Amino acid sequence: MGQAVPLWLLWLPLPAVALSALIITSGVANGLVNPSLHAITTLRVPPRLRPNVFTTQMVGWAVVNPLGLFVTGPVLDAYGTTPVLIGFAAVQTVTMAVVALAAARELGRRGLEPVPAS
Repeated sequence: MGQAVPLWLLWLPLPAVALSALIITSGVANGLVNPSLHAITTLRVPPRLRPNVFTTQMVGWAVVNPLGLFVTGPVLDAYGTTPVLIGFAAVQTVTMAVVALAAARELGRRGLEPVPAS
């Protein structure tokens, strides 16, 4: 959640230094989360399925990413930056909550066992 929480303050009229600190904090947290997510995904997916799974993930990302721009542009044009920044923070919060729940579930297991190579 360290990635999402600072984003909730970006819409406030803060000095540039404070906004920069919030973005840096979120970015550092992102740098701590992403390697773990990729490692867990790699360990959980059987080796023979990895090419298909990883390709599907990237295609999904490539399809969803432009949709955000199509929504953001008109909202930004009509209402300004505040709703865009709040919406961005909300999406990140939901996403990070899902990641946190998945991580908690994994911690409840006996441990991450690598999938045997076949």
